[in-house]
Amino acid sequence: MDYSFTPEQEAYRQTIRDFIKRNCSPELDRQLEREERYPHELLPKLAETGVLGVYFPEEYGGIGGNAIDFVLTAEELAYGSEAASACYLLPVFFAGHMIKMNGSEEQKRTYLPRIIQGRMKGCFALTEPEAGSDAAAITTFGEPDGDDFILNGHKHYISGADVADYIMVVTRTKKDDRYGGVTILDRKSVV
Repeated sequence: MDYSFTPEQEAYRQTIRDFIKRNCSPELDRQLEREERYPHELLPKLAETGVLGVYFPEEYGGIGGNAIDFVLTAEELAYGSEAASACYLLPVFFAGHMIKMNGSEEQKRTYLPRIIQGRMKGCFALTEPEAGSDAAAITTFGEPDGDDFILNGHKHYISGADVADYIMVVTRTKKDDRYGGVTILDRKSVV
């Protein structure tokens, strides 16, 4: 079996490397580290190249790539620039992937184009002090309140929470169901 990249993937890989050379100097990474700042200015530039859409279906404005394309992108960006990697992973992996795999059609139509256009960053709030990242052990509870939920609990170590526009919170909506009672809530509805 041949595990080589296709000619299209090799060309795409070069596009990412060229992007890094033009937009992500080592000094930029050092400056952002010193300032402890998220590189918001890179997001529209990544969107322009199509990088943010490589993993998403064409019907939402993406390129229709697969998991290999996603990993190739993450690897090349991380190799070239910590800043560019953060700009890719926060919206695409921490939010977009979850919406792509588990979101309603309405959520996909609403949020995926915004992620692809570099207009939205999201995060995934799972980790809790006593449960770690074991979704079956979480204790944050979502109490129904009409069309909304009132959440009670604690989350911590949530990557990107300080810069996210959109937060998906893993919560329990059935107290006595260890595995079936776990729900992901967004700001407006159940995922």
